[in-house]
Amino acid sequence: MNNTLVKVTWTRVHKDKVHGHLGGYRVNWWRLRSLLQSKKGHGEKHSLTFSGDRTHVLVPGLRPFSEYSLTVMAFNGRGNGPGSHPVTFKTPEGAPEQIPILRATNAQRNSITLVWAPPLEANGILTGYLLQFQLINDTNDVGSLQSVNITSPDTNKWVLQDLELLSRYKFYLRACSRVGCGPPISEESATVPEAIPALLNISSSVSDNFAKISWIPGREHKDSEFYVAYKNNRKGNWKISEAVNTSKTFHIIHGLEPGTVYTVRLVTKNGLDNSSIFEDVIKTRGTGLSRSEGERELIPPHRNL
Repeated sequence: MNNTLVKVTWTRVHKDKVHGHLGGYRVNWWRLRSLLQSKKGHGEKHSLTFSGDRTHVLVPGLRPFSEYSLTVMAFNGRGNGPGSHPVTFKTPEGAPEQIPILRATNAQRNSITLVWAPPLEANGILTGYLLQFQLINDTNDVGSLQSVNITSPDTNKWVLQDLELLSRYKFYLRACSRVGCGPPISEESATVPEAIPALLNISSSVSDNFAKISWIPGREHKDSEFYVAYKNNRKGNWKISEAVNTSKTFHIIHGLEPGTVYTVRLVTKNGLDNSSIFEDVIKTRGTGLSRSEGERELIPPHRNL
């Protein structure tokens, strides 16, 4: 009937085959796969019991854009009868889940960078993101809501330009599929009076089990220090490096898991309670790349925060 609810109908069991008093019907179902995946499995079994003589029920709580298998059986006072032949069905596409993380970073005089991770469940074909923002300075009036349609589903970073100096903004981000956009996640940040970055042209590149963060030292901060923090977005705590000198041009994070999404931050203090210099959401590859460009550097061990 929709992407989370299905109506199940069957032919009534003949009285001669009940062998006693009909107690009702039991419906069992399990998820075989997301329609984004080709491999089928046997997910957790779910069951609902309906008393009395009936020929149809509604089964709720399904996952959108999924394939299910379902059986129906009658029961009496002595137990369940034989189950029907399994019936497979597919649920329609739905809107994505809420994005798990949204961060505002690298605030400048008139720009702010937003980074995020994709939704854990797209519930369909991810088509992009809807980014909205408005001015929320300490007044009764808030600015008009402005919108940006981000049409690439692989995008996880966006730089908002032409913002007002020394102003606070609120940002809302939704993931979108072909049928609509999911619930928003929000974040706030403010532009700054002056922007003298210690690091320029910061970028990240990944392999299957390591990430390389590169930069150019700023003219005013050629011999200062910062720290590299990272976290597995599905599990684990933040880990933070020993102090890294800005005179180096790259840092390598070793020991990452293949095909995993991480959040990486460059921070000015040995902790995560201060604003980050740079923040990015990365995903390691499923197969390894050459390490030759990073093997010259001896990387100090990371420690848990």
